[in-house]
Order: sequence, then structure tokens, then C-alpha cells
Amino acid sequence: MKFKMKYILSICFLLSVSSLTYVAAVTDAELEALEKQIEQIEQIEQQEAEDKQRIDAKAKADKTARIRKEAEARAQAEEVKQTELERQKQEEETKAREKAEEEKRKKFNRLVSEAEQAINDKDKELAMSKYKEALALVPGDVVATRGIKNAESLKHKLCYDVLGTWVWDKALGNEIINLNEDGSIDYQTAMKGSGSWECTNPESRTIKIRVSMLGFSNEWLSKYSVDGSCLQGPESWGERGCYHRPESGNKSENAGLQEQSKDTLINGCSKIIGVWRWNDLAWTITRFYEDGKVVSKNILKSEGTWECVDPGNRRFTFNTWNKKRDIQIEDDYKKLHSVGVLGEKLSANKISDNPFEKIVPAKNSSSDIPGL
Repeated sequence: MKFKMKYILSICFLLSVSSLTYVAAVTDAELEALEKQIEQIEQIEQQEAEDKQRIDAKAKADKTARIRKEAEARAQAEEVKQTELERQKQEEETKAREKAEEEKRKKFNRLVSEAEQAINDKDKELAMSKYKEALALVPGDVVATRGIKNAESLKHKLCYDVLGTWVWDKALGNEIINLNEDGSIDYQTAMKGSGSWECTNPESRTIKIRVSMLGFSNEWLSKYSVDGSCLQGPESWGERGCYHRPESGNKSENAGLQEQSKDTLINGCSKIIGVWRWNDLAWTITRFYEDGKVVSKNILKSEGTWECVDPGNRRFTFNTWNKKRDIQIEDDYKKLHSVGVLGEKLSANKISDNPFEKIVPAKNSSSDIPGL
């Protein structure tokens, strides 16, 4: 169309110019030729338009295909990425499960091993606890289930700890009792006797002992000390002595000591245990026991507790007559210093290392005023 318009304009211009000079007649042949030229120009322009339309359509189609292809490529890449992430996640979860399972199995084996050792040590409570913890990790496990049944057949650990030979530390001559696992007792003094025992209340570390000889018998509840050094004998004149293990020697100076570490013993915490006599008007007697108990007595009696505050410097505290006071023990551990309930300075001499020792009251102990 563009070319046609240019062509028509050119003809019009030529006709205008020619009209200025002369007028000539246009023949039919010339007009026909002109029409053909116009038709050819129109065909060319139409072809060009069609070509352009095809090119534009193709470009649009190519662009659409490219966009679709890029979108598909992105979607495929995202799918690959998500697949890889899912694979990594599953792999990590598998590793985590395997690690957790391995740790659980290790813990289970450790608990079973500890429970078996507790069985060997006759420690029923510990064995039960370990086996039950193992069974909670692996429900229905045969080993743990069987272990619990074995542990249930055990007695309390204390019932095994007291077995064996004990020597009476205050006996005239040689008095020995041997506690057997079947509940019988071999009893030996100057003559041979017999007896029986029961693990009556192991939680409070108490057993019942019965001994007899020549028709005479005695029965008492005996406390077993925390450190295993003392098995209380029968009450005699208001005091309780100890049976001790023969391999430990005579325990009259250490009967009933509470279990303490070697470092604490070396530093002197145990040195306060025993019987002390004060220089107050009442000549008060104070007994420091291994379990932290303290008893002060003149014509009155007061019970309290004591504490090892600074073993290196031999400093203690105790509380009787409703008052807490400090104690300083001298280097030889035979004398201590403190104050009375009224704040007066007092000192005490150690008269026995055994807090159960029966002490004869001092002759001038007549005051009714409590001192310590």
C-alpha cells in the first residue's frame, strides 16, 4: 500500500507537469498498463504484510515456546532440588534414628551391666532400679525381665552386709557371734551357744538378734552403723556397746563412727566423736555421736546436732540447750574450747573416744544449772 500511494502520487505529479507544457491524450493501453502496475504493487505489499504477519506469529510462538521451556526447566530444576532435599532429609533422619538406637542400645547394655553387678553385690534396690530403667528403654526385653525377677528374689543389701563374724568389743574374754545367711547365729563366749537373727527393718538399718546358752537367752534390736564398723550389742546399764569386725581390731575407741571420707578423717572431723567432760559447775558430760547427734547431760539432758565446719583448723559447731555455739579443738584433739549458754568461756577434756562409753558421774556434779 505504501508503494502504491507513492506510485500514484508520482503519476499525478508527472501529469501535472506535462499539463503545463502540452496536453496529450492517454490511451487505453497506457491506462491498462498503469492498472497492472498498481495491481503488482498491491500484490507485493500484500505479500510483504503476510510475510510480516508470519514472522510476527513465528516470533510470538517462539517466544511462547521459550518461556514455556524455561518454566518447565525451572520446574524440573526445582523438582530435582526438592527431591535432593527430601533425600538428604531422609538420610539425616535415618542417621539420627540409627544414632539414637545405638545410644539407646549402649545405655541399655550399660544399665544391664550395672544391674548384674548390683546382683553380684546383693544390692536389691539398685539392681531393681537399673533393670527397670533398662526395660523402659527396651520394653519386653527378655534379659531385663529375667533380671527383675532375679533381683526380686534378693533381700535388702543390708541383710547381706551384716553377714559374717562380729566380736563384742566390751566382752570379758572372747565373745563372738557369726550371722549366717539362713538366719542362724553361731554364738561363742566361754562356752558355745546358738541363736537366730532377722533383717527386720533394713531401711532403718535395724536387725533383730536372739542368742541363747545354757538355758539363758537375750534378744535385742541392733543398729548397723553407716560405715559398717558397729553392730550394736544389747543394752547394758543404760549404755550400748558394739560388735565389730575381727579384722578391724578392737573398736571401742571408734564404735559407731559414721561413714566419712579418708580426707575428712585425716583432717580431724571424726576426732570430736566421743565423750567430753566440761569444767562448768555441773561437770556436764557431752557425747558426740557418729551420725551428727550430740547429747549434753548433767542432772538435766539436752539433745542436738553437731557439724564439722573447718576440719583443717579443727573448728566445729554444736547445738544443745537451744543454743548454737562454736567449738575449737586443740592440736592434740584432747581438749576443746567453747562457751556456755550464758556466754561464759568453757573448756572440756575428752574422756573417751567411744560415745557409748558408760561414764561415772563426777563427785561434785550437783548443780542444777545446765551448762552445755
